[in-house]
Amino acid sequence: VHRRTFTIGVVVEYLSGSVFRNTYFGVVLDGVLEAATDHEYHVKIIRVRPNAYEKAVEHIEDGSMDGVVLASLAADNPLAQYMVKSRVPAVMAGSVMPEVAIPYVDVDDLTAVYRGVKWLIELGHRRIGIITGDLRKWSARRREQGYLMALREAGIEPLPCWRFEGDYRLEAGEEGIRHLLQADPVPTAVVCGNDRTALGVLRVLREKGIRVPDQMSVLGFDDDESAALSVPPLTTIRQPMFEIGIKATELLLQQVEQGERIQHSIILPTELVVRETVAPPSLE
Repeated sequence: VHRRTFTIGVVVEYLSGSVFRNTYFGVVLDGVLEAATDHEYHVKIIRVRPNAYEKAVEHIEDGSMDGVVLASLAADNPLAQYMVKSRVPAVMAGSVMPEVAIPYVDVDDLTAVYRGVKWLIELGHRRIGIITGDLRKWSARRREQGYLMALREAGIEPLPCWRFEGDYRLEAGEEGIRHLLQADPVPTAVVCGNDRTALGVLRVLREKGIRVPDQMSVLGFDDDESAALSVPPLTTIRQPMFEIGIKATELLLQQVEQGERIQHSIILPTELVVRETVAPPSLE
């Protein structure tokens, strides 16, 4: 029988850039630490390098942890499939593909973006661009599906030139909006994979003298700390990142205490936070 270590692991992926500069992981991890500390557990962080998942498996299986929180792994990461079969309890904080039978705590990315885009359409926008998140992530794929669903439902055919594949970084927003500004016709609104991406978009639009929201509306996703401080303050879709960390840890500890796998997952609500980057399209 496995002796309790009162330590849980948090598995993060090294996809692009630093783990802690990534707002999503930073805030989710704060939630994990909060819940773990409340239950007097220690937290160990394991970073998975691309194509080196066996190393992570060694850490997970070495008996030093009672369970692991997987922090929003890429859709095709073999570690997620491995954890389905492992005896070590696991919970995904963030989205997981439907065929991976691991309990998760997440938001409904598709519905959240679908509602946001539907709102843009109700304001009068018909030319709506998208700078996606990192499509290795299930969340980014679901958000794009929500965008497409809202457009098609309104009878709008999304043009390929309105789409730029990003990776959730600020630089993707800068590059993406330069690409979208060359589209014909140019979009009047742009939906961003996350707030970091939206900040990159705002920076380039400001440099080019394109007024937000008069000439271009911008919608983010996350509502991280930077969203309220951007110029102008960013209209975005809030997901409760801190609560995702807390609930994922509580779900994990429940499994540890009960000594058995739990199959239910938790979907937390999102909220449209209206600030100053969205307006009806101008009649130019």
